[in-house]
Amino acid sequence: MNRRSFLESTAKSLTFLTLSPYLPLNAALASSAEKRFFVQISILGGWDVTLGTDPWLKTRLDPSEIFIEYTENEVRKSNEIFLGPGMQALAPYTKNAAVINGIFLSAQDNGHDAAYTYMLTGTTDSNWGSLTVEYAEAQPETALGVVGNSSAIVGSRSTMVSSASTLKKLRDIKYDDILPTPGSSETHSEKIDKTLFSSAEKIKVFTSTLKDFENAGIEIDDKVSMAASLKAELTYMANYQAISGFLDTHANHVGTHLRDLSANWSEIAKLFEIFKMIPFGPTGESLFDRTTFQIVSEFSRTAALNPAGGKDHNPICNSSVLVDSRLKSTTVGGSHVILKNQSKTGQSYHIASPIDLATGQATMKREGSFIIRPENVGATIFDLLGVSRKRIPSISAKTCSLIHLIK
Repeated sequence: MNRRSFLESTAKSLTFLTLSPYLPLNAALASSAEKRFFVQISILGGWDVTLGTDPWLKTRLDPSEIFIEYTENEVRKSNEIFLGPGMQALAPYTKNAAVINGIFLSAQDNGHDAAYTYMLTGTTDSNWGSLTVEYAEAQPETALGVVGNSSAIVGSRSTMVSSASTLKKLRDIKYDDILPTPGSSETHSEKIDKTLFSSAEKIKVFTSTLKDFENAGIEIDDKVSMAASLKAELTYMANYQAISGFLDTHANHVGTHLRDLSANWSEIAKLFEIFKMIPFGPTGESLFDRTTFQIVSEFSRTAALNPAGGKDHNPICNSSVLVDSRLKSTTVGGSHVILKNQSKTGQSYHIASPIDLATGQATMKREGSFIIRPENVGATIFDLLGVSRKRIPSISAKTCSLIHLIK
């Protein structure tokens, strides 16, 4: 494939023609010995945290207060994390995982989009982007910007996004066809050529990584392409949207939600396995060892079943999971149920509990307690990534981080 046909076919699939014409030709990337990769993973639909991240281990209540479709024996403890029956595919990775429960978004249901944006950005200010986008803004520019699948990038900040599904086209580049042309009046396409040419060695690493997977009989899908782009340091940021099944179970929740939540976590476990398979650096580490992962969903589900046998949106309680080789296995925060006879609405509800900031444990004491919000998770992630929040306009440097509780 020559230069022109590459650019035309890639433009149709919205990959490299999203490149800014103002990209520097030789971005000064940070040292591989220092750089960490960051991947945000989303499970769409609004997960029932009681089936996964925040399983019910307390005294059983009447199902009209909170409906739990499993027994305590079906909850698995893996290292220091309790996994509900829908999340047990994470078990091989809990040694380096921190589950943050009891995240409060808002008192009212503002819908999927608003909650999804808040969880991925850590802010309700629409001027900013996903945490990956803000991480990219704090780094030297890379050839691919943020790699993503589906519509996994949110927020209104303009940024370069490369589609994971079309990265395989990089293997078709012939470098003799993209030799840069001197001159000060290059076209957009010629500037793209220069960017590609300056990344030639990295694209060779990308291609070689794909070849290794092909030789092992593993399909080159979005997960593999995304991991290979990080291995080659064509980017340091990615967003992956898991799309197994349907979690927005306003009806027929029982069985359906558990099945599809399990499928999503199995998909994420496969992503982690791919990252584990890729060596990175001279010290025997894998790409997994050098990557910080965050897994989120828009919100949780309401406590009891509605008349249609479903569970509705619940933005007053959510979770986020962080996976990073430097983390200790731990769970921060928790939740509780307000019973119908104690509720102003006459309906029970499942709500985030405040925590003791010294221990990370849920508490019912008001004095000295703290409510976790998505911005606190964002602050924690940037601390893990080693980025000063003075460089991150979306999350104030004064925002409380939970780093002391998970590392």
